[in-house]
Amino acid sequence: MRELGRRTATAIVFGIVVLGAYYLGSVPWFVVLGLAAAVACIEFYSLARHSGYHPVVAAGVVMVLALVTQAFLGLDLAWAILSLGLLTTVVWGYASQTSSSSFIADWASTFAGVLYTGGLMLHGILLRELPDWLAWGALVFLGTWICDSFAYLIGKMWGRHKFAPRISPKKTWEGTVGGFVCSFAAVMLAAWAFSLPLLPIIGLGILIPLATIAGDLTESMLKRSAGVKDTGAWLPGHGGLLDRIDSLIFVIPVVYYYAVYVVGG
Repeated sequence: MRELGRRTATAIVFGIVVLGAYYLGSVPWFVVLGLAAAVACIEFYSLARHSGYHPVVAAGVVMVLALVTQAFLGLDLAWAILSLGLLTTVVWGYASQTSSSSFIADWASTFAGVLYTGGLMLHGILLRELPDWLAWGALVFLGTWICDSFAYLIGKMWGRHKFAPRISPKKTWEGTVGGFVCSFAAVMLAAWAFSLPLLPIIGLGILIPLATIAGDLTESMLKRSAGVKDTGAWLPGHGGLLDRIDSLIFVIPVVYYYAVYVVGG
């Protein structure tokens, strides 16, 4: 019960900061998103080091911040940043290693961290710039957090059948299905409240919990590969920042592209 209280309190404070920054938009949202992406990238590199890799941390974090910044400024320089980063990590990697035997793995882990955090999270800037940004943001945060929260609560109270025992032993089918259903209902209710077209949102009501589950399982696989329980100790009851935003990283791009290409912004 004490652990649940710490987890809930942390989630409330975290939610206030994130939702407040998203609502204010502009610089506050850019700062919060940029810092979150940088910290998440550092935590990813920590997992990589636990797995025996040696990513170029400084170059990776700079690329992440550059990706988020160019999205905020509307410069459309993502490929230029990644190309420059490619060259930088190649030169840096060969200059700093006495042996090149692990260079491919180290280089790959560097770029995996950049794409996983900065490449996906920059869509938070793009989402905030959509005409119906408040409605899409409500679908993102409500759908993701309700799926996570109810999967945890339902699984803790009624979970009996393991969902992915080799990846995340505590997850159950009962919790997963319960979180999915609650998330779908929340997405549809939010869409109705914001007067979004309900028929196309049905697809998003399915995709948001699926992306939430996929993001959670992806991070669980990364932690299991690294042999650690949490990505950090920033957030009481949750662990690291990546432990808290693992699902949002996947959901935000899904909602952005769905809004643009299916619903039409």
